[in-house]
Amino acid sequence: VLVRMKPLKATPLGEQLLSHVQKVSVLEEQLTTRSGAADYASPLSVAVNNDVLATWFTEVMARFSEIRSNPVHIYNADQTQTRTLLQQGKVFKDLNLPQITAEHDRAMVCGSMGLNTDLKSILENYGLREGANSDPAEFVVEKAFVG
Repeated sequence: VLVRMKPLKATPLGEQLLSHVQKVSVLEEQLTTRSGAADYASPLSVAVNNDVLATWFTEVMARFSEIRSNPVHIYNADQTQTRTLLQQGKVFKDLNLPQITAEHDRAMVCGSMGLNTDLKSILENYGLREGANSDPAEFVVEKAFVG
């Protein structure tokens, strides 16, 4: 279902399988919400690049799945693609998720100065406000590792 190339590419059958899995995931999330279990198992969406996927991400997700049952939507994209996909709302549309809202979403931004600035602007355009420990809001920007 995958063509071994850089980056990996799904075959037509792989695309159909992925579409099916995404639809089943949406149905499971709806059931979880209706059953009252949504508070514990609300879905998480994560955009990661190839380097992260190839190195440490699968181990972290394996550990996460041992303690939490949250569905995780993984979107593979580099920093430039991540910006564009978020600005266009494509991530949400492809995963059949509602757009970001201040009422329902929280974010932590961590990346290069350029990426952080862009993501901060994108989140603010969706109506989210930057917060801090002393003044919590809908998103925070990691500043410890930015150079």
